[in-house]
Amino acid sequence: MRHIKGLLVLTTAVAAAVALTALPAEAAGSTGRTWGKCNSGNTCLFDGRYGRYKFWTAPDCGFYDLGKMSPPLNDRLSSIRNRSDARVKLYDWDGRSDWIHVRTIPPWKKANLRPHETNRVDAVEIDC
Repeated sequence: MRHIKGLLVLTTAVAAAVALTALPAEAAGSTGRTWGKCNSGNTCLFDGRYGRYKFWTAPDCGFYDLGKMSPPLNDRLSSIRNRSDARVKLYDWDGRSDWIHVRTIPPWKKANLRPHETNRVDAVEIDC
């Protein structure tokens, strides 16, 4: 019986050590891979911070009302990667009659939206 208790303690300790060493490597690796899911020349929108959960890639220059897409894609944006030569302007609809500028992303930049900007964007303008 003592042998079984000793084996159980050893097994638990080894499992805990493996879990502790595996988690930081996974977390660091997933952050690095996510921003890479946007091809050169594109602008990609993500539902999560650090380019996690891509939900849309802009097809070209122009103004895109995300709320009129099927399904609607507005009020989801948390991070953006602009891998193009264009400026990307983000807008929020005021609920009545006007677009409110939220932020501009310069060419070849990526950004997490600030807390007051997250999940507010209703339109994207690729200014080529």
